[in-house]
Amino acid sequence: MPSNYLKPYGQLADKASIPVVLYDSIGCGKSTSLPKKVGGVEEKFSFLGHSYGAALAAWYTVIRQLKGLRRLISPLPSWKLWDEAQMDLRHQLTQELQDILDGHETEKTTDSSEYKDVITEFYRRHVCRIKPFPMDLQETLDAARDPTMIFTMYGEDEFHTLVTVKD
Repeated sequence: MPSNYLKPYGQLADKASIPVVLYDSIGCGKSTSLPKKVGGVEEKFSFLGHSYGAALAAWYTVIRQLKGLRRLISPLPSWKLWDEAQMDLRHQLTQELQDILDGHETEKTTDSSEYKDVITEFYRRHVCRIKPFPMDLQETLDAARDPTMIFTMYGEDEFHTLVTVKD
């Protein structure tokens, strides 16, 4: 069943500050529908994980060791390598922009518009060079304006991953 009937639990978030996450399994609600794959989802499949999903994909692959897995597509083979790559790209910014990032990270003011402007420039150079950003990417960035999940899992800036997600 889709999670629609659980929406009233969302009031817990509003009234009691209790986080609520609704999840729809394959074929339910807003999740992907695979009607011709009933019972055979694990025969031959590819697994793509992005961002935190990449870590989950890697974990799932190691734990389950599914024979039907044809490919694991993961841009995140290692948090250590991710952090190193992020810093390499950061060092390609001008010294002035790096100084702005350093200052706001030191002062814990990464929610400032100046910091966000430099991050947008970083994205323009290293994430997507199309101007303006494609609508799907812009919608994703707009949705990420509430940094609660990102700050909790990754840290309060783009370049220093917290130990919680690394472990």
